[in-house]
Amino acid sequence: MSWPWRAPQSAQLQLARPSQQQSSNLHNFTFITSLKSIFSQIIDREIPANIIFEDDTCIIIEDISPQAPIHYLAIPKREIKGISDLSDTDDGIIDHLMIAIKNEMSKKRIKDYRLVINNGSEAGQTVFHLHIHVLANRTLGWPPG
Repeated sequence: MSWPWRAPQSAQLQLARPSQQQSSNLHNFTFITSLKSIFSQIIDREIPANIIFEDDTCIIIEDISPQAPIHYLAIPKREIKGISDLSDTDDGIIDHLMIAIKNEMSKKRIKDYRLVINNGSEAGQTVFHLHIHVLANRTLGWPPG
């Protein structure tokens, strides 16, 4: 994927024109945004991505801004904003993501890797659809951030 990347029309902020009755009042513009996260758009094949693994529950893709030679994102297909938004109906999703990550890293014969989940903007979360960063093939310092 080349930069600068442009979101598809469905993901862009659009300004709707006011009706003729409202045309004299400029405060009546309505903002329309897509309700789907960028990850849901990738899952629905509206946005391209390099897919490493996919099943009925999750998808693992390459990060478009890698912070290590291997930088994947493991994403549940169910759109959950973050760890704080998990509910009882989400039981098993994190387990499933962890097993999928372990299996993919084992296939690549990678034993050492870091998993990161950012929860909330102050923790560095920029896409509000739960995802796990998988970083490998470089020495990672501690503490992070």
